[in-house]
Amino acid sequence: HYALFNQLDTIILVIDPQTADILDANPAACAFYGYSHTEFIRHKLFALTQLPQKEIMAFLATVTAGGLKKIHVDHLLANGSIRQMEIRPCPVNWQGKTLVIGLLHPVEDQPEKPGEHDVTHFNTFFHNLPISALIFRFVYDQAGEVMDLLGEDGNEIALKDYQLEREGFIGQRVSAMFAPELVDTFLNASREIKASGHFRMLEHFYNPNQKHYQTFFYLISPDLLAVLGMDVTALKQVVEQLEQTRSRLADVLS
Repeated sequence: HYALFNQLDTIILVIDPQTADILDANPAACAFYGYSHTEFIRHKLFALTQLPQKEIMAFLATVTAGGLKKIHVDHLLANGSIRQMEIRPCPVNWQGKTLVIGLLHPVEDQPEKPGEHDVTHFNTFFHNLPISALIFRFVYDQAGEVMDLLGEDGNEIALKDYQLEREGFIGQRVSAMFAPELVDTFLNASREIKASGHFRMLEHFYNPNQKHYQTFFYLISPDLLAVLGMDVTALKQVVEQLEQTRSRLADVLS
């Protein structure tokens, strides 16, 4: 997921909710706040706001319990200026530990009433991403539950990765385009995001091209879902090779 963070223009911070330590910050965060990455990860979240520490820790506890979807807070930049930030936090499990990932936007940079027509803006952004990017529209059943996803747009990387033609993606249902296991993965993530308002990250394997993807799902409007994916096949192979080497060394040393 760090590779995804490093390529997104969205400001992203990774926080330890037990200590308020800033564990990671993507380049967009470093550029906005005016800190180098090394400086950023020396800070706690307390350094970015004038709120009492007890209030910040209570905020983190609420996030980890799944009880907070969005908050506006004044943040202090490295140059001393103050910007009001909209924060969309989400608890994630990483190697058995709960962390908080926050997506942040300066409030004055947000459209006052974002609507579905904003898809044009997002499509332009996605088409310039160096990773797989798809946009889907929710399809609802009579009870108002998400029952399928409708292809809205996708960049060339995504269409190539998923072996799709643009005409065969736009306006087509996920259930008609992909194998059941991938359909289930996408729909389960979509329902969870629709219900919670939080983004979701997961890894999935796409059998037709035999590749592993680290995938990032998030809402761009009440009825539109963005799915960003990074091919991590080569990385997984390297990790597996390192693990095999470690295992062999352990056998030799024992």
